[in-house]
Amino acid sequence: MYLRSLDKYLTRRHKEQYPNKKWCYANYISERYLEALGFEIDTIKPGEDTFVSSDEEKILAILNEPESLDTIIKQTKLSASTVLASTTLLEIRGMIKNIGGGMYRKSK
Repeated sequence: MYLRSLDKYLTRRHKEQYPNKKWCYANYISERYLEALGFEIDTIKPGEDTFVSSDEEKILAILNEPESLDTIIKQTKLSASTVLASTTLLEIRGMIKNIGGGMYRKSK
């Protein structure tokens, strides 16, 4: 019973603090544990991370409209593994978005 009421409280508190974010109990708890251990939680907002590698620059340069992974590989002349790694990092940073079906576009 205690855990259920705690979960309801945490869910309500999270929704009040972050009205536009989806609730993820595991992330919330892991962040609280890290804070309790003395770690500082540093969040990156989309577009805030300014370091971009040359491979990532090539990918960003051709994403003026949604493109498939195959097209990105052909136009940038990079290996598939490099494109996959770079698109993953760019997506994590919030600079591009996977729109499904292996298609990517720049974030707005």
